[in-house]
Amino acid sequence: MATALDCLARRDYTGGEIRARVAKRFGDAAADATLVRLQELRLIDDAAYAERYVRERFERAGYGPARIVDELCRRGIERTMAEDAVGGAIDAGAERRRAEELLNRYLATRRGDGDGDRDRAAAYRYLARRGFDEAVLCDLLGVS
Repeated sequence: MATALDCLARRDYTGGEIRARVAKRFGDAAADATLVRLQELRLIDDAAYAERYVRERFERAGYGPARIVDELCRRGIERTMAEDAVGGAIDAGAERRRAEELLNRYLATRRGDGDGDRDRAAAYRYLARRGFDEAVLCDLLGVS
């Protein structure tokens, strides 16, 4: 339990992350018992963690829904819970506005005028890597 509390004192962790850390040192049985106790004490709440993570990664880091869901899954959050958190925090309008902000910032750093095929293709790849939906990108970049 002390290992888990030391981890949680530094930053938020998902239940899966805490379980993996405790299991590595003390075995699966201790990890399961620790996880149950931390959930009873409400020190770990994967749904609340996912909601905070979505807001931070979308608003501050500028990542799109697809990338955020993938990151949450890698951190041990179930895919359905991750998708629910993203769906609850990011609607289509917010996703489009954020992608447009990032597109404008990206194009401002480029030497081209942003109208050429190469600039549009590069911008598309940039935003796709960040996890924005293909339909949003095609709409923003005028690609069919």
